Amino acid sequence: MEELTARRDLYQGFGNALAQAVELVGAPMLFGFAGWALDRWLGWSPVLTVVFGLWGLVGGALRAYYAYVAKMSAQEAGKPWRR
Repeated sequence: MEELTARRDLYQGFGNALAQAVELVGAPMLFGFAGWALDRWLGWSPVLTVVFGLWGLVGGALRAYYAYVAKMSAQEAGKPWRR
């Protein structure tokens, strides 16, 4: 039974890692595409493409960081070094 639990946790970890990787790549691409479309519509140089792409990149990185901090805090709750 322990082996099945360990395998389930391992597969869940792979799934979480893949979801986070897709999110870190997909968000800047999606925001960059939206900026590109607005740039074309407004007739500007690629200002909004760069701004929106960076916004997606920074937002994804901050979300990953705060999710990590929350998960580590939950895992360390009640541990001797947290008292």
